[in-house]
Amino acid sequence: MEPQTEEKKPEISFSTGCTLIDLTVGGGLRLGFNAGHIVNICGGESTAKSFLAAEIIANAKDKYGKKFKWVYDDAESGFTFNTKLLYGFDIIPEDGIKSNTVEDAYSNLRTFLESLKKNEFGIYVIDSLDGLTSDQMIEISNERFSAFKKGKEFNKGSYKMEAAKFLSQEFFRGLANIMQDKNVMLLVISQVRYNIDSFSRKKYTRSGGKALDHYCHDILWLKKISEMKTKDLPFGLYINAKTSKSKTPRPYRSCNFNIIFDYGVDNIGSCLDYLFDLRGKPGKLLTSAKSINFDNESILMSRNDLIDKIEDSKKMQKELKRRVVEKWEKAEAAIKTNRKRKYL
Repeated sequence: MEPQTEEKKPEISFSTGCTLIDLTVGGGLRLGFNAGHIVNICGGESTAKSFLAAEIIANAKDKYGKKFKWVYDDAESGFTFNTKLLYGFDIIPEDGIKSNTVEDAYSNLRTFLESLKKNEFGIYVIDSLDGLTSDQMIEISNERFSAFKKGKEFNKGSYKMEAAKFLSQEFFRGLANIMQDKNVMLLVISQVRYNIDSFSRKKYTRSGGKALDHYCHDILWLKKISEMKTKDLPFGLYINAKTSKSKTPRPYRSCNFNIIFDYGVDNIGSCLDYLFDLRGKPGKLLTSAKSINFDNESILMSRNDLIDKIEDSKKMQKELKRRVVEKWEKAEAAIKTNRKRKYL
């Protein structure tokens, strides 16, 4: 009788809706983010952080159907996208969850995790960590206002570190252990700001600091390269995405992609730009975008006409993805060291 072996649980991944970003965060192991992980998406204003999070949810809903559950915790009250128009459903329903404190977010997330069945998949988004305060800070604020109304001085400190302590000592530490065996991902959005610490080498900082750095499996930074315009009117953004942390064999990878305001992530356009090197600096389309040879035929097509053609063909979409992955892997192969093993 052969010994029984434990069946390996298949890895579940969540796509970003963009092949290039999936390759950037996949690190050669997968396409997209793995379930069971905490992911941090960072960026300044107008860098499509929330837009990308919405795209990840929409993609997962399309892939997993009724087995997919999600919560978009709009802690900052800044989500204004019409996702009903973009994706056909409301990512934040009228009775959606909104946490005010880090303690609220912890309880809401724990409740969501416990509600998921074994055959279900889930994503919980916190947008953003900067929008959360702590129970103790609320208590101190109430005491300060009460003293003001009575005409008294209030000298108690603000204890701004309480939220950071809770995140580090309880929030991420406890949740990381619970999540690792579930088909769920926690996606934390962070608004970056200039670092005023003169002793730090980092130009930017964000809430959650060391706790996020330690417990996140992937940290993705978004930066706006340029606006995409027609007749001087912006209709989208050209964005750079780069990992500052990735627990994969390929960290510190980056890519550029397009966001269209009334469409979402433009995967086909982004892939064509990468495959045929159609953009110069700073993200301006080159004249080569007017004559692309996709099928090695005598008929050349413009970028926009080719996008329309590929959208109507699942076969061409698969072929485009195959070629993009092939080009990406060729670049990876070119930098492989091929050194001999030190230990046998």
